[in-house]
Amino acid sequence: MQEQLLHFIWHRKLFRQEGLTTTQAHLVEILHTGFPNQDQGPDFLQARIRLDDELWAGHVEIHVRSSEWYQHGHEKDTHYNNVILHVVWTEDQPALTTTSVRIPCIELSGRVDASLLDRYHKLMNNEEWVPCASSLTSVPDITRTSWLERLMTERLESKTEYINQILARCSNDWEQA
Repeated sequence: MQEQLLHFIWHRKLFRQEGLTTTQAHLVEILHTGFPNQDQGPDFLQARIRLDDELWAGHVEIHVRSSEWYQHGHEKDTHYNNVILHVVWTEDQPALTTTSVRIPCIELSGRVDASLLDRYHKLMNNEEWVPCASSLTSVPDITRTSWLERLMTERLESKTEYINQILARCSNDWEQA
């Protein structure tokens, strides 16, 4: 299991949520997984969960093994004090904040469909020029055409922006650009 895949599974709720409990047997309902964090601090910000009958709002941290909390030094970092849920593949050690508060933890192992993991491993270990190349034939024509048109548009917009930047630096003088 890789942490990047766990992020994907969490963010898209690709795990069985029925009967979801923490490792300490508290009922959990995921209301909002949060927003992926690109900066320092927890992996997902502004998540909302219901823990038993109480609404919690805060951040979510994700690890393959819960002991990675300590390997990364989160127990000494106040940025992690507002973590409301530790999402892990396997809990091997409880996670504590700088104030020694135990963070509720859910384990996703056993809750993810094996076919999803198989597809992920096939794509990641694939040696084709594009990992999903063999799957393209199963995509409906309208979806593939729409996707290719969108890629073309994005590329054209990117090149247009690049040209506009060059022109701006040259006071809109085509000859100088």
